[in-house]
Amino acid sequence: ANNVKIEIDNYFDCASIFALQYHYLKEALLKYKEEKIRYSSCSRFKECWFDDKQIYFKQQPEEKMQISLKDYLGSSLRGVDVVREYNLGASKPVDVRVYWKEANRAALIEVKWLGQSKNQQGGLSTAYSNSRGNDGLDQLKEYMDLEKQDTPTCITKGYLVIVDGRRRGLAENPSVINGTDGMHYKNQEITFATD
Repeated sequence: ANNVKIEIDNYFDCASIFALQYHYLKEALLKYKEEKIRYSSCSRFKECWFDDKQIYFKQQPEEKMQISLKDYLGSSLRGVDVVREYNLGASKPVDVRVYWKEANRAALIEVKWLGQSKNQQGGLSTAYSNSRGNDGLDQLKEYMDLEKQDTPTCITKGYLVIVDGRRRGLAENPSVINGTDGMHYKNQEITFATD
């Protein structure tokens, strides 16, 4: 102003303090992880577990995970439309889309889970490990390309949310596990393919 440079502190981990939409989304996702998923305190997310021991997921828990995340973001972020199963390219539904109308910003969120699930009879159903994260990344890239075609003037970021319910020592199909086996994967990062 009047040839005087005024430094404006940026206390946020974002490009501009005047466009904080993605900063607030990142904060909301981290709070969701800590407050709702880590201890399964979200009533909708609790429905993903086969039983209250939280060793195995129910068969196909994705829908409830998506609804849990959609509901949380819808109540945590201001001025957004949060839609589950948002169709891109008239045929491909992304798990969750967050859209800020006043800022022309959007976020596409793909939700993947890792671990093992059981069917209604208690038999092992599905097991997903590290490679499932790579599948989600591939899907997200496809969704981002479709979003650019559908809404080319909107600034969009993609997010991959991985719910890691893996437990060590499940080959014997236990009904109880110790804390060490239950939290074995807590600090292990997902390895993503570089090609």
